[in-house]
Amino acid sequence: MKKTIYTISLILISVITAISQDITFTESMDKAFERAKKENKIIFVDAYATWCGPCKYMAKNVFTVDSVAKFYNTNFVCLKIDVDIEEGTKFMKNYPVAAMPTFFFIKPTGEVVKKVMGGMEADKFYNLGKDVIYPEQAMVYIMGQKYKSGNRDKSFLAEYALELPEEDSLLKIVISEYFKDQPVSCIDSIDGFAVFSLWTVGIESEFAKYFAGKYDDFLLSYGKYAQNKLNSIIMAEIESATALKNKSRLENLYNYLQPVYRDDEAGFADIKRLIEQAYEQAVNKEM
Repeated sequence: MKKTIYTISLILISVITAISQDITFTESMDKAFERAKKENKIIFVDAYATWCGPCKYMAKNVFTVDSVAKFYNTNFVCLKIDVDIEEGTKFMKNYPVAAMPTFFFIKPTGEVVKKVMGGMEADKFYNLGKDVIYPEQAMVYIMGQKYKSGNRDKSFLAEYALELPEEDSLLKIVISEYFKDQPVSCIDSIDGFAVFSLWTVGIESEFAKYFAGKYDDFLLSYGKYAQNKLNSIIMAEIESATALKNKSRLENLYNYLQPVYRDDEAGFADIKRLIEQAYEQAVNKEM
């Protein structure tokens, strides 16, 4: 009897293994667009790199989930793009990739429906695809209808900003409306800091100055998210100085960073050196 149960178990395991699915990808952009036009489907693109940890996680733990694979294989033409090879260079001429993984949903005409950066768990990834196929059921659509109806409550605007994709031109408007008539201390709140993290803000902004002045508190509360925000402010200023080829603009950045490094002279010297290097490399690259 035990032998029979063991044999049946082996058979069941074999059957389950046989019917389990992975997302079926093509690695040819031309073939993906050709098939998408023929089948009138949206193209799902996984833009990845072989050295990217979150990319490996997605491939191993998310793309292999049966419900996810079945949904994506049924509803999309799935394209996998290695950003470090020739096909990746070709793809990125029209679809820029700043971080890996980046997921695109593209119409056969080439129009981007949705673009999302970063790895995620299977349930969120499944819902991401579902929102593309059934946009009228998506939270961002529902919130968009409330926004069109005139809802400008600050807590609602914060939620809406966090739902909007970064490429949506409405995002900047919603963020501006959120911060309108708000005290700088609003970024002390979880909602306020979350929206501030999305905001492309210069060092002349009172909100940015407040952030620098209380950076240690933000770092304690939000950790890497505070670090990422500071880094984005620094990089934006370096890019501005590079575009204008005006190195003297960096002095304003150093003045801005003084409160952040007020108790760390060595750290301040290090960050100044790194900023100088980044500026010189960027300028030389443009020449």
